[in-house]
Amino acid sequence: MSRRALLIFAKEPTPGQVKTRLSPPWSAQQAAALSECFIRDTLLAASAVDGVDRYLFITPPGSASFFRKLCHGGFEMVVQEGRDFAQRCAHSLRVAAERGYEQIVQIGTDTPQIRAFDIQHGFDGLASHDMVFGPTRDGGYYLLALSKLDTGLYDGVVMGQRTVFRRMMANAKKRSWQVRKLAHWTDADTDNDLRTLRDDPQTPLGRHTRAFLSTHSPEH
Repeated sequence: MSRRALLIFAKEPTPGQVKTRLSPPWSAQQAAALSECFIRDTLLAASAVDGVDRYLFITPPGSASFFRKLCHGGFEMVVQEGRDFAQRCAHSLRVAAERGYEQIVQIGTDTPQIRAFDIQHGFDGLASHDMVFGPTRDGGYYLLALSKLDTGLYDGVVMGQRTVFRRMMANAKKRSWQVRKLAHWTDADTDNDLRTLRDDPQTPLGRHTRAFLSTHSPEH
């Protein structure tokens, strides 16, 4: 079996520095608490995936002590490197390649509905494709699986813009990769996003996120 690595990106949830588009109506403190719920739910899903090594790419430097409280082992922490998020994603591929991995799945912590099944599905898709891509409705992605760890995939990519999907597809096409596209998901970036996810019976929100939303209301 190919050596597999799960690469997860997470930012320490400091009020005013994470999930800022949730405020208003949520306060900065509530937005940070929700961000922590998203991280916890993502790590729970990641912990249930078999046959992979788990890497948590963290920011800012010095936040390892916070993340150790959430991980309870089973994750190797690596500080994110790069001037922007595209460079940080490329850095994660270099780390995986240098450590001899042949397949990776890369996820963030903006989709608290993710499950171990979704991550496994990404890896399984690499049996017949070079790349598996889970797009989000805002033009980005919630999951990326690769069997070719080519950092050129990020050439010209500006994260946070609606052009991410288009640009990465163009870069994959230049490489003649076989690409499998998954269903579109919604990132939990705004209050409307949260409401949509919470009220959709087909969306299995993570237990920490659902518990927070059932016991808290926006402060503004």
